[in-house]
Amino acid sequence: EFELKMTDLYNMFCNIFESGMEGFLDSRDGIPKNHLWRIVKKGVDDVKRGEDTMASILVDLLDAVGSFEGFVNFMKDNNENELGGLEDGDEEKDGFGDGDDDGDGDGDGDVEES
Repeated sequence: EFELKMTDLYNMFCNIFESGMEGFLDSRDGIPKNHLWRIVKKGVDDVKRGEDTMASILVDLLDAVGSFEGFVNFMKDNNENELGGLEDGDEEKDGFGDGDDDGDGDGDGDVEES
């Protein structure tokens, strides 16, 4: 149903997320399980209410790592949010959907001379 490159992208996403989380938790000498559980519980509640919070984003990310379907939904939701609902086939020149077609990070799309 999905192209092989989407499956490859999912596997890359999982590896990056997992290594990032491991590094984050290790850098803080771990986070108490009850604290992490409270954050996740708040995120689940926020998702149910349709609130976009850091906790709800964490829950969405955990869902995306937990299942391919969750990953596809996460990517679709974030594509609509970040790219302003571009139609299929539409994309900016650099393909990142950030309004910065020249990729220099200033958001104007104009290449600056140095």
